[in-house]
Order: sequence, then C-alpha cells, then structure tokens
Amino acid sequence: MSELVEYIVQGILIGSAYGLVALPISIVYATTHSIDAAVGSHAVVAATTAAAIGGPVGIVVGIGAGLVTTGVVAATYLILRGRGSVDPITIVLATFGIAFALQALVLLWHGREPVVGHGFSANWDLLGISVNPQSALNLAFGLVAMAAIALVLARTPLGRSLRACADNPLGAQLTGLSVRRLQTTAILIGGGLASVAGILLLYTTGVSYSSGLSITLTAIGAAVVFGFRGPIHGFVGGLLFGVVQALVAGYAETGVAAAVPYLFIFLALTLGRSTAAVARA
Repeated sequence: MSELVEYIVQGILIGSAYGLVALPISIVYATTHSIDAAVGSHAVVAATTAAAIGGPVGIVVGIGAGLVTTGVVAATYLILRGRGSVDPITIVLATFGIAFALQALVLLWHGREPVVGHGFSANWDLLGISVNPQSALNLAFGLVAMAAIALVLARTPLGRSLRACADNPLGAQLTGLSVRRLQTTAILIGGGLASVAGILLLYTTGVSYSSGLSITLTAIGAAVVFGFRGPIHGFVGGLLFGVVQALVAGYAETGVAAAVPYLFIFLALTLGRSTAAVARA
C-alpha cells in the first residue's frame, strides 16, 4: 500500500511539469481553437538561455528569450489571419515549422549535450517518501498559476473578453472587441507561461535541443485528456498523466512508461468524442 502511495505522490510531482506546459496549450486553444506547437521550443529556448547566462539574470533573460520566440509565433498568426487563413491546421503546421527552426538554433548554439540546472542538493523525507524540493516547487507554482488564470478568466474584463472570443469570435467582433489582438495576447501569455515552465524543467529533469517536440506532445496529451476544456482541466490532466505514468513505470516495463503520453493521445482521440465537440459542449 505504501508503495502505491509513493507512486501516486511521485506521479503528481512529475505530472505538475506536464501540467505547467499544458496550461499555455489550453489557453491558446480556448481562445483561437488552434495550438501553438512551438510551446515546447519556447520552454527549451528559455531554459538553455538561462543556463548559459546563469543566476537570477539568466532566468530573467531566459524568460525574455522565450517571449521573443513567442512573439515570432504571434506575428506568424497575425500574418496568416491577415491573409484570410482561418484553418487551425494551417496555424498548427506553421508553428511546427517554427518549432523545428528553434530546435536547429538551440542545437547550433548549445550542441547535443543536455542542460541541467543545479537546484536543491538533497531531497525531503515526507513520511518515508523521498520528495524532490524542485518538483514540489513546480507543483506549487502550477497550482498558483492555474488559480490565477482561472481568476483572471472569470473575474476580469480581459478574461471575459478572451472567453467571448472563444465562444463566439464573430459576435465578439460585432460588439467591438479586437479579436485578433485578444488572440495574440493569449498566445503571448501562453508563451510566457511556457518559458517559466522551461526554467522550472531546467532544474528538475533538464532539457536538450530536441526536448521541445517531446514537451509539446506530452502537453497536448495532458490537455486532451479532458477535451481541451480549459487551463484548469489541462493542468489536472497533466497531474493525471503523471500518476498513470508513475504507476505504469512502477508496475510494468520501463519502455511501456515511455509510451504512455502517446497512448493517452491515441485513446483520448479514438475512444472519446472529438476534442472540438467536447470543448464546445
């Protein structure tokens, strides 16, 4: 029984990292009905930049670098919208192209070696369960970010405008809201969160030049569990994702655990209703 509890606790801590990146995926989808597939690359750029400079200045500059790459995605989104492209698939493919370009830049700058930050030197012992303090910090930040986003969406004019864009873009435009500006704002907010998530991942699992796509696919898997219903569901999906992965890793072969993110995406898309239908229900 204690072994099961330890797996669940470790899974929640692992899942907090997935939930951190699922938050920006969910925010962008809720507002634009599309996905920023470069979200994992924003995290990698922020993490590698922070590691290269070091210290608190490196963290600030790293988040700034992640925001710059997010700005590229936002500009691409505006250009595509300006040319009349409203197909979400077109935007997803464009951001995949940006993701691969960023991956090449990180490889050119940092090389193939993984980058890992030096965080806490010792783990906590909580009732016999070894807990990495950095993972606990990730979970705490994720919970605070999730609550803050939920509060902004529910109680502020910006949040109400963003929800109006998601529910009825044409209606929101007719009421005088600048839909493109609001959707671009959502992309920038998502990129900022992904950049912070990248810094936290740097001190937990570390990143490499090729981590971006893996982070993005894992975050999509976490967000799709509850049908892209919003940031809260995305973060909780990340926690569930981590628990399942920890249980599989504990009781099955290691290779099976590595396949869990992709099995989640497959099962959610094939056994459930379409994500678009669920999100609009």
